[in-house]
Amino acid sequence: MKNKINLILTLFITTVVIYSCKKKEETPTVKEPPVQHYVMKAKVDGNVWAVTDKSSHSKFGNTYSFNSQTDYSTPYSAMGVGFTYTTGVVSLQKFGAFSAYYRDLNGTNYPAISGTLNISQIDTLGSFNLLSKLKATFSFITDTVAGKSYTITEGVIDYTKN
Repeated sequence: MKNKINLILTLFITTVVIYSCKKKEETPTVKEPPVQHYVMKAKVDGNVWAVTDKSSHSKFGNTYSFNSQTDYSTPYSAMGVGFTYTTGVVSLQKFGAFSAYYRDLNGTNYPAISGTLNISQIDTLGSFNLLSKLKATFSFITDTVAGKSYTITEGVIDYTKN
């Protein structure tokens, strides 16, 4: 009788040890890659141009400017728009309150000769009325400089001051 109890106890302990050591199948967790936030992005002649954090803005009189560049050191390309405090679609011009430009890696500036800027949100902060939020879309064609011009499409500005 004592042998039977020892045998049953040994089998029980062995079974518990085997099942407790058995690896549990885990459902793999899929981590989504972080979404990259671009302050300004566009396509330049069909090629993606995007800036995550190298942006600046200023105000002169009632005209604002918002500019982004790909790097702080040379060579870099840049893009910017000029506008007044308004929302809606405005036509871009070479000169005037509503303008835009593209600067290529050679340092040549190409002003917009036609295009649109659609400002969906704008907000300012403080006594100097500096931009605290700007959300807009844009597209434009640049002037020809030294035989070259650019077509800027699918432009997006998504700026919020932190």
